[in-house]
Amino acid sequence: RNTIPKDVFVVIGDLKRKMIVDSVGKFSFKLEKIKENIPFHFVAAGYESVSHEINVIYRPQIQSIIANLTYPPYLNKKNETLKNTGSFTIPEGTGVNWLLKTQETEKVKVLFNKEIIKTIKDNNKYSFEKTLKNTSIYEIELSNKHSKNMDNIIYSIQIIKDRFPTVKLESYKDTVLYNYILLGGALIDDHGISNCQLFYRIKAKNNKKENTYIKQNIPFSKNQTSQKLFYQLNICLLYTSPSPRD
Repeated sequence: RNTIPKDVFVVIGDLKRKMIVDSVGKFSFKLEKIKENIPFHFVAAGYESVSHEINVIYRPQIQSIIANLTYPPYLNKKNETLKNTGSFTIPEGTGVNWLLKTQETEKVKVLFNKEIIKTIKDNNKYSFEKTLKNTSIYEIELSNKHSKNMDNIIYSIQIIKDRFPTVKLESYKDTVLYNYILLGGALIDDHGISNCQLFYRIKAKNNKKENTYIKQNIPFSKNQTSQKLFYQLNICLLYTSPSPRD
């Protein structure tokens, strides 16, 4: 004759826990925050059930993220590697190569401003690259045959725009001997100046034909984003030199 036991216990590993009586013949026990597979069986009235097991299905996740930055050559800036940061600020035109190390992941989808970017898989590692010219938002989606990543993985990249160099220039003439022209002002560029040259040409009053421009290098500092400019152009030397021809 079958009888309903008064008490039922669940045995998990070395722990024996009494189950809650919900109603006649119905018992329950709640397990929370399960992180690994759990074998268990039941005990009641001197009898033991067969062994059972709770199998945990793992969600895909990112273990690490590396961004290799290749700066534009004209910046003369050493390339860098950023570890475990998805959001950052870079100069316009920087090339970025990402390397993701994942866990329990079968597929990775990357969207830049909703546009899908090609990824390359190598076991549990995924890589993708892009040269950035505008501030962007990108999203990473991970998946396996059971599920997707629980939370949205969204990062932002701020771009420092490359502005044109600014030259503020005024000229001052030698009003006494007329021997020179003094040029003064400022050079400004957000990434520093790489070259500064003065172009001029000599034109006689009675000569309608225009001579070609003459190039003259002006001293400056490459390491400064803002600097003062002073240059003295000797007029006497200009007229003692032969004029270039077209």
